[in-house]
Amino acid sequence: MWHRTVLTLIFLSGLAYADTYSLRYTGQIDNRAGINSLGQTAGNSLTGHTFALVWTDGTLTPLGPGTAYGINDDGEVVGQEGSPAGPGRATVWKNGSSTDLGTFADGNAGGGIALGVNSSGVVVGGATAHGVGVNSGIQHAFVYYPGVGKVDIGTLGGNSSQAFAINNAGDVVGFASPPSGVGIAAFLWHDGIMTSLVSLPISPSQQSIAYGINDFGLIVGQVFDGQSIAAAVWENGVETLLPKLPGLSDCLADSVNNAGVITGYCFSNGVYRPFLYENDQLFDLNTFIPSGTGWTLEVANGINNAGQITGYGDFDGNQAGFVLTQCSDDCTIDQPPLPPPSSVPEPSSILLFSSGLLILLRRMQSPTSRS
Repeated sequence: MWHRTVLTLIFLSGLAYADTYSLRYTGQIDNRAGINSLGQTAGNSLTGHTFALVWTDGTLTPLGPGTAYGINDDGEVVGQEGSPAGPGRATVWKNGSSTDLGTFADGNAGGGIALGVNSSGVVVGGATAHGVGVNSGIQHAFVYYPGVGKVDIGTLGGNSSQAFAINNAGDVVGFASPPSGVGIAAFLWHDGIMTSLVSLPISPSQQSIAYGINDFGLIVGQVFDGQSIAAAVWENGVETLLPKLPGLSDCLADSVNNAGVITGYCFSNGVYRPFLYENDQLFDLNTFIPSGTGWTLEVANGINNAGQITGYGDFDGNQAGFVLTQCSDDCTIDQPPLPPPSSVPEPSSILLFSSGLLILLRRMQSPTSRS
């Protein structure tokens, strides 16, 4: 049993959203699935094994070989089941069992990945497209409706697409290849129509991805201009690039709640730092916890409507998951009893693994390996 450090924290001036946070240790899990309204998180083991896990109020439960990428308020977890040796399959874990969502290929061959799920249990992701070689890596974005089945939502005219998130209105975001087949463009799928969030055509170096959408249609993601990656917000068709944390060249935004508060992270040269963006201000989440606790927060992977934030970071040389919850006085910071640091391989990019597209995507990468 770990112990908690209890501290009275000094309020930060100028912060409109929250002044301080308590931190709970969620185990050696990356929490890449984000966080639901109950404070549950899910993700992949940080111990070098590909294994999906879900954390519920101090209890870490294994789901099976694979990686978890999304969780809804009913505790349904979606992701990719299978070993790195073979094609992973889009999967839903619920009530102790898993469901393979299949592919669009002949004979249900190939692979797939589930990346988001809303409160109605509607799942989005990508699966091997119809009429292509099962080893081609070409996938199409899908929407899976429980009791109905999976729908191919197409592309922007190219051959590939991937859906990352769905809100409770059924709006879907992700990326797709344009007619030229050059570059990739963030999209919004609304009322059965896929629309690019960026102006087409794009150059080979231009790449944009939408990772999250709230129930009011605010979309977040990343834009790559050939030089660096910027966190991006799309609202009513207008794109806004967010500022970057000092000294870090690349950033992405991966989650937004219904209050319009955005989380993500910035990185360069093996250094990762999580951010919160609210009221036109960008904050390093490390400024919300005291120094000297052993924690360095590195990646924020999600924020729920209560303002809880999940991600992972470094605790005394070990990678460890966390949940941050707003507090006032006597905030607690968990001090987990972790073993001495060991080497942890860096997970491969989700899109390189699942679709074969050679694109620059950092969202699912961990900080540099421990040695």
